Amino acid sequence: MIISIILLTLSAISKAVMDLIAIGIWEGWWNKDESWRNKWKNGDPLQGERFLGSSTVFVWATDGWHFFQSLFLNMLILGLLLLDVENVLLTFVVVSAIYKTVFEITYRILK
Repeated sequence: MIISIILLTLSAISKAVMDLIAIGIWEGWWNKDESWRNKWKNGDPLQGERFLGSSTVFVWATDGWHFFQSLFLNMLILGLLLLDVENVLLTFVVVSAIYKTVFEITYRILK
């Protein structure tokens, strides 16, 4: 249960970072409006991928938003899979409360 909570906490933090990246408060690799070019040779989609899989399987390595999206999804899925619960409703309420609280705190601190 502790490992699941840690993973779900990391997922919530990653989601908060994704949302901050989406509103464009940071520059370069962290700015979604600029960093999409990192997928392509010389920033030009017509020239093809910067490296094999840079626009698909390895897109997580090209910019902050995709990196934190990958963390968000992987930690969320793994955290949920590792939960061993008897009371699904209670677990849902507790996990949702923790997740949303961590998200809000992270978002407000980093903003």
